[in-house]
Amino acid sequence: KETLRYKTSKKRCNLYVKNFPLSWDKEKLESVFSQFGAIENIKLEKGKNGNYAFVCYKQPDSAAVAKANLNNATFEGKTLIINHYEIKEQRKIQIEDAIDKADFEFESLLLEVLSDFQVSIPELGTLKGRTKPLVFLTSNDTRDLSDALKRRCLHLHIDFPATDLEGRIVRARVPAISEAMTEHLVSFVSKVRELDLKKLPSVSETIDWAKSLVLLHADSLDEALVKSSLSALLKYEEDLNTVVEQLDELLQVAS
Repeated sequence: KETLRYKTSKKRCNLYVKNFPLSWDKEKLESVFSQFGAIENIKLEKGKNGNYAFVCYKQPDSAAVAKANLNNATFEGKTLIINHYEIKEQRKIQIEDAIDKADFEFESLLLEVLSDFQVSIPELGTLKGRTKPLVFLTSNDTRDLSDALKRRCLHLHIDFPATDLEGRIVRARVPAISEAMTEHLVSFVSKVRELDLKKLPSVSETIDWAKSLVLLHADSLDEALVKSSLSALLKYEEDLNTVVEQLDELLQVAS
């Protein structure tokens, strides 16, 4: 609320000034404009068609009075041109990660928020976004999203990375792991993703497993090592059992 109050108070405090004499510097600008109120800062710029300046008052009333008195005023044969200047808000990026893990009711709320870009809070009233953000929704497809939500989105499918790319990612995030271990690790994970699992391991889980193997001072994958550390990669007991049942074959193919 304090931030919002500050931003609101700074509205219409800025003046854009041009067509003043070339001999004017910041001190001269301040002497002319400070008679109408306290100035927060002055920025003088040089352009191809003459100099221009931004004068920021501490109060919007001071800026209004200065504009009323100085706009079209003549100094040394130059007629000042003054307008209000507001800094444009940069367009924000909003990311709603793993939307499929939220309750279905949250989707309804999200649709309402993204429709009007505002939300009503009993204690604070209605809060409205100053700019419309670019909104990205991510989903791991653990459940179907509502048709209403999907209909309002452009869909982009991002598959798991190829083994060589995932290997580079792992080495970048886990520099202590050996190259041979990385190749064996990502090949094994790639084969695990071909199984019918409740949740396929993500790249972040591959990285977590690689960190665990480094802490265990492992230099190669074997049956005992995989069984003792596989919970860093898979998060469901039934998935663990499925992989363990086919562990010998997976290790052979991945080696």
